Amino acid sequence: MEHLPVYINPRPPRRNSFEVSLVKEDGSTVELWSGIGKGPPRKLKFPQPETVVEALKSSLA
Repeated sequence: MEHLPVYINPRPPRRNSFEVSLVKEDGSTVELWSGIGKGPPRKLKFPQPETVVEALKSSLA
């Protein structure tokens, strides 16, 4: 994964939400994590880094 480009907010972000998606080479999108519908408390709307990394690894496997 050392050559994996990362883009932060290529489109305007949704207000009060956090999502992480993977766009594969074929153009398909895989949602790795979404905070929409989570919380309160607000901290539930943001993922732990290891959660996102594990979702990314399983999507690339």
